[in-house]
Amino acid sequence: MRKLVLTLVACLMTVSYANADLVGYWPLNDGAGSVAANMVEGGAAGEIYNAETGGPSDGSVWVQVEDFPYAGSKTVIGSGGQAPADTAFVRAGDISQMTLENDFTWAFWSNTSPDIAANPGRFSGIVGNRYKPGPGKQDYSPRQFIKFTPTAFEWHMNGNGNDNIGFGDDVLEKGVWYHQAVVKDGTSLTYYRDGVAMLTGEVTQALDEPMPLWLMGDDAGDATEQWQGLLAGVRIYDSALTADEIAAIPEPSSLALLSLGLLVILGRRRAK
Repeated sequence: MRKLVLTLVACLMTVSYANADLVGYWPLNDGAGSVAANMVEGGAAGEIYNAETGGPSDGSVWVQVEDFPYAGSKTVIGSGGQAPADTAFVRAGDISQMTLENDFTWAFWSNTSPDIAANPGRFSGIVGNRYKPGPGKQDYSPRQFIKFTPTAFEWHMNGNGNDNIGFGDDVLEKGVWYHQAVVKDGTSLTYYRDGVAMLTGEVTQALDEPMPLWLMGDDAGDATEQWQGLLAGVRIYDSALTADEIAAIPEPSSLALLSLGLLVILGRRRAK
């Protein structure tokens, strides 16, 4: 009994801490409309471009899938890989300037479409940014950006990708759901896949600018940036989560159900 109570407390403490430094959480399960709700009070909602026609099969971005990990049936958002002006993407506010001192955690579920072009699809932006806001490919000076692609987490500064964490063209199978996260603790980067630390890196160049946060592409009109696939549960923290906290993120609802189940068990035992 005592062990059961301690397990419940630990679960609830993990959820509480993991939400304490959450600055943006877009479940991307809205199911209709052109706004992606941000569950963090005061946080920027996501503005969805081409919401009715830029999704898979030239239809809505909202897709009901039956193979979502831990949940089975679930509503997610998707981009269909149309021409840059026609495909779906999301502007989800801004991120603060990335220095050598600040900490952060980015986490999300992604499923890259088997139909995505091998090149330039390998460079397309799932979460992050590439250009200055506004139409046209306007680089920051010096060139700098930070983004997840199907093949890497790119920390690009001074026109180079020396601080990137690359995981290869064929590591993430297309058409498969993966939970991905990167944690920045000072200058240290750790890349997680499905709750497991896979790769590490070191940041040697601070970025000069706060930047927009885009999901699935951007408004620059560059086909290279337009990702094709399904996305869910994007979370941005302003702290470096631990390995245990990362493992607790992928499906919060399952953790909540576990806690609820434990409470039910405790109640039944006390009633006997």
